[in-house]
Formats: sequence, C-alpha cells, structure tokens
Amino acid sequence: MFSTLLVNALDACSPGRRIVLHASTSTDWRGPTGRGVRITVADTGGGISPETKARIFEPFFTTKEERGSGLGLWVTQGIVHRLGGSIRVRSTTRPGKSGTCFSIFVPHQKQKIDVKPQ
Repeated sequence: MFSTLLVNALDACSPGRRIVLHASTSTDWRGPTGRGVRITVADTGGGISPETKARIFEPFFTTKEERGSGLGLWVTQGIVHRLGGSIRVRSTTRPGKSGTCFSIFVPHQKQKIDVKPQ
C-alpha cells in the first residue's frame, strides 16, 4: 500500500516539490467510536484532474502509459477494505496550490493469540 502511494507521489513531483508522510493514531471519520491508525501521503505535485480522480481506483486505469499497470491503487484500496479501513483522496490542480493527499485509516484489530501448552 505504502510503496504504491509513495511511488505515485514521486512520479507526480518534479525537483523542488515536497512529499510528506504522516502516521498517527486517529478515529474513523465514518464513526468517532472507531480507533485506529491514519497514514497520510501528500505531495505538492501537479494534482489529479477531477476526470482522472473519478477513475483512479479502477483496475487497469493508468496515466503512466507503458510504465504503469493501473493496478496499484486498485490493489491498495482492496487491501485497505479487507483490513476494515477506508481510503480517501483530495487533490487540486490549481496553479500555485496543486497537489494530492491520500489518507488511509485502518482500525485497530483485536488479535487472538493461541497459546499451546508445551
């Protein structure tokens, strides 16, 4: 998940642009009782147009021509959903303010530990 978001941010940023990775404990934006971890990857690249943003989670959709398979964000979204989480994207192409921010929330999981006597 994280490598997809970071590679996409690197591809979007020319020299002099910024990428910020942030992780923190958080509550789920779908309901304040859910606790978990939020990971944000933001860049000051060119941004994503509204037309492209509407399709970025579709399988095989890519803007990278021969360099991309179009599966990275689709797989990322699938992993996040299997973990019970959610993914959001905000982006603007406004000159001087362009950039994209992906935010992933993954709830804390209660782990069952089987302890077998020796």
